[in-house]
Amino acid sequence: ANHLGVGWDMIKDIQARYLQHCFDKPKLCNLKRIAIDEIYLGGRSGYLTIV
Repeated sequence: ANHLGVGWDMIKDIQARYLQHCFDKPKLCNLKRIAIDEIYLGGRSGYLTIV
């Protein structure tokens, strides 16, 4: 931020928009397969489902 002469808030906003763009909802039109797995974490944690 200092190097560019802008505030940290602006850098944070730019990074948030970039991450939103990269990790937005995936387009499913070309989807061929889907995998689902569950991992038992034990105790109160229960299961973790991975898609």
